[in-house]
Amino acid sequence: MDLQISSHIDKQNISFRFCEKLEEMLPLEGLLFEVAEEMRPFPFYDQAFRLKCGAIANLSKSRDQGGRLDMGGEVFQEMRLAGISDTEWLELSNTLPRKKWTTRIDYCFNVHGGEASFVEDTLAEWDTKDKARCRTKLRGQPRITDNRRGKDGMTIYYGSEKGEKLIRVYDKAAEMNLLSEAWTRVELQLKKPHSAAFVIDAADHNLATVGRSWLLDAIDFPALDWWKLMICGDTITPRDAREHRDKFWTWAHEHFTSWVVKRACNGELDEAEAFSAFLAESIYNRDCK
Repeated sequence: MDLQISSHIDKQNISFRFCEKLEEMLPLEGLLFEVAEEMRPFPFYDQAFRLKCGAIANLSKSRDQGGRLDMGGEVFQEMRLAGISDTEWLELSNTLPRKKWTTRIDYCFNVHGGEASFVEDTLAEWDTKDKARCRTKLRGQPRITDNRRGKDGMTIYYGSEKGEKLIRVYDKAAEMNLLSEAWTRVELQLKKPHSAAFVIDAADHNLATVGRSWLLDAIDFPALDWWKLMICGDTITPRDAREHRDKFWTWAHEHFTSWVVKRACNGELDEAEAFSAFLAESIYNRDCK
């Protein structure tokens, strides 16, 4: 099968400990990270800046909230054009003194070629009664967005969009309005703690090896020839993400989850509800980092 395969990071969100100034987060002396403009901050933040590479940095006056850096696919493309590989960026980001978490990372696989998109192939393998044709740890049925009449193509979501792991398979050529090309994209989305564990794996192993290993740990379609070509190569066993969970969640689970359940079982519903609301607000604030 005459196909061209590539893979790369397509998104990364990083949280930082409290920073009074942007230069405490990033090396602003590099042209890519110079401020292009100040912009309206995200919710719960007080200042925001768009950088020349396209990344968006947010600062908060709250020491608990800290800072946040959002980098999309166009940012990584700009860095690659400037000679900074994905691996080099991960190495650099690991040296940032105020860095706390990689709260999200997307790693994608591009399959160029073929007569048409391969997106529907994966759905056929999922629906087959032969479970050996689709191996997955993801729960629930896939969700399908079919915009082929609108020329945006089809997207299939494996896993929960609100969960810690999600696989998107979609027609990238249609999304880019490239009518004469066939371009299928398989995108792995990881949120913390899996995103943090992925970055640690990438510090110890080849990035492409880590990307395909984490994808195969979530889902595999071993009967599809194009898929086998896409994921061909060395693999590792992804590290246990539980080792990299935020200590806050471990502490909350150990000390307060049982407390809420006990109060509810004893009929103290007001106390249980009030503290559950407090935990929910804390979770929201932390997940926004």
